[in-house]
Amino acid sequence: MRAPTFMAEFMVDPKEGLSKWQEVYCQAYFGQIPHTATVYNGRKMNIGWAAILEDAQNVTERIINNEVFPRIRFAEEPTPSADSHCSECLAGRHTHHCPGCRSELCMNCRKSGENCKCDIGYFDGSG
Repeated sequence: MRAPTFMAEFMVDPKEGLSKWQEVYCQAYFGQIPHTATVYNGRKMNIGWAAILEDAQNVTERIINNEVFPRIRFAEEPTPSADSHCSECLAGRHTHHCPGCRSELCMNCRKSGENCKCDIGYFDGSG
């Protein structure tokens, strides 16, 4: 089973608020879309999205083709971004992407999530 991914046509500039896929993710995660802003990792964002990013820090490994791999944090990729935040999910430097982020690098095939065809799952260390 592949991790959830989201379509490019739903993306908007993250500075303008939640993108369509972030709204869908928040709706599924909370049952509603929180409408309060906060500052998380130095970036103003929706409080619901900040909670999702915070929870993403507990998901430290991915199961790829039945093997466990450590997740790569934003800006720790082999060719790291000079940006302060992921343009897709707003993860800050040296923090984990939101599960399903299309920019997160697959440790198996070394492609970004949007180009990866591996069988991906997530492991939170609790099982």
